[in-house]
Amino acid sequence: MKKQVIHFDNTGYTEATKALDEAIETINKHSQELTTNGYLLTIEGIKLIADRDNKFNKKVYSSQLKDICNTFGVDYNKVCTFEYTITNSMFSEMANGKCKYLYSLNDDLYKCFTLHTYLADSKYIDIINNVASKTIQADELIKDEYTSYTNNDKQNKVLDLTKQLQDLYKQFNKLGINNYNVDHLINKSSGDIDPNTFYRYTE
Repeated sequence: MKKQVIHFDNTGYTEATKALDEAIETINKHSQELTTNGYLLTIEGIKLIADRDNKFNKKVYSSQLKDICNTFGVDYNKVCTFEYTITNSMFSEMANGKCKYLYSLNDDLYKCFTLHTYLADSKYIDIINNVASKTIQADELIKDEYTSYTNNDKQNKVLDLTKQLQDLYKQFNKLGINNYNVDHLINKSSGDIDPNTFYRYTE
């Protein structure tokens, strides 16, 4: 069975490709700062950013806090449970300070994925040494995402008939009969042509 195109959502496709371009531009805008701070952005990190649960910020904060605790020789778990009441806020401020540039990346990049979280994937984005680019197949994959296809022979036949119906509607429109009135030319119950309606729209 040959699949046929039922509909292509050009608006959705255009918006998604724009969102992907903006995501790649955003990553590359932050690329130098990421590299300077020794942070290597991965697709996994991008997926966390696209998530709606602030997972990326939580992960990088936790990582920085652990490093700070190791540096000062204190127990990370005790800091997390506020057992070091005096110094806990100090450690937290230090961790947040080291993560500011990552929080900024998260805020900027999240906006790109708000309506298109599926784009945060290696199928669409290549990232090497903090430099992002669109994959070769990205455009085709997005186009496929916004294309509806037939799935069986019956749908193919119905689609062919629907296209014929579309052409008929256009011919009726040229005669001054709009789509709404075309639907009333035939009695829905009997399937017969309704003479009263027929005369009303053709005289």
